[in-house]
Amino acid sequence: MSLFKARELWSVDLDMPDAFDGHSLLVESVNGRSCLFVGSHDGYLRVYSPTVKESRTYIPEDLLYETLFPTPVLQMAMARLVS
Repeated sequence: MSLFKARELWSVDLDMPDAFDGHSLLVESVNGRSCLFVGSHDGYLRVYSPTVKESRTYIPEDLLYETLFPTPVLQMAMARLVS
């Protein structure tokens, strides 16, 4: 018997093959919204704010920001800068 159950709450399928690793994902709260920051080895940085509905799939409004850097995104971190 397991104490924990894992289930998929939200997913997104990309049209192009991207390469990711364990440091490519960051989950953080921004302005009270839970956001997923996903970086790829191809240089894409995407910010999602998933809306969990019955379909549990991606809708275009979930993507908040997407940009392409000339170099790979290898690691991400977030911190509050306080004086």
